[in-house]
Amino acid sequence: MIISNLILQVLSKPTFDHFSVIELHEHLSNSIDDDIDSDEVTKLVEREVEKLVHLDWIKQTLQEATEFHIYHKTSKFDADILLSAQTSVGLRCRNSTSTKKDFCGSLTDRLKMYTDELLLGVGQIEEYERIEAQHPELHDRLKPKYKKIIDSNNKLLGNIVAVEYLLECEQTN
Repeated sequence: MIISNLILQVLSKPTFDHFSVIELHEHLSNSIDDDIDSDEVTKLVEREVEKLVHLDWIKQTLQEATEFHIYHKTSKFDADILLSAQTSVGLRCRNSTSTKKDFCGSLTDRLKMYTDELLLGVGQIEEYERIEAQHPELHDRLKPKYKKIIDSNNKLLGNIVAVEYLLECEQTN
């Protein structure tokens, strides 16, 4: 699961123990290129926050007075782990000079990450199939997780194809 390094860096700050998507969006808008569409930033923030909720690194609560969702870091939140374990191409930061070599390197890193995640998912699917073969009574409990992993693997395959295409285009230019 890839989470934007820029978002993790922002959330690592102590001032972001409690935040809304709007606050995170505003902070990111100050850190990225002006030519990136605000809607693109909003979608990125929403996707990344959803991933962190899924990981149980942040919890979502509804602030009744404003009807906005407020997010709180949980004890599991450790951005240093993810920041050291991944690189993300995500958004271009201001004052960054990105060369073709850097771009290809980032794409290669991303491709490796997607491939590793896909292999992990394939292993999980195979294990669920083995467990179900041995314990058919667990079928109903395993089926939702099994389907979720298959969906995730399909998305990863799409990501891999897209990154491979970009790498191929960069190498021919």
